Amino acid sequence: MQDAKRLTNTFLLAWKNYGLYPEDHTSTQKVFESLVAAFGNFFSDHGDLRLTVEKNSLLCGPEAIYEVPQEASSEDIITLLYRDGIKWIECQEGLTLEELA
Repeated sequence: MQDAKRLTNTFLLAWKNYGLYPEDHTSTQKVFESLVAAFGNFFSDHGDLRLTVEKNSLLCGPEAIYEVPQEASSEDIITLLYRDGIKWIECQEGLTLEELA
């Protein structure tokens, strides 16, 4: 589950960075490259990744790998996903960048 946590943290950093900087900004590009590498590393060791979205957390199997901080705004990605009725997210190797966008 540590690898799933690491990938999730990299994704969350990319999400925040994408909201702060334009798509072509150096910081955005670097964090996106880190995210692509993190997915590659995860897939080479584990295969597909399925995460369950709960009201205040993200689960990988039965284990919480991310919990929404108490001081987080209502714009936290997990809160937004839960509010929109997203029950789970599955990431699979082989998806193109266009599909991810």
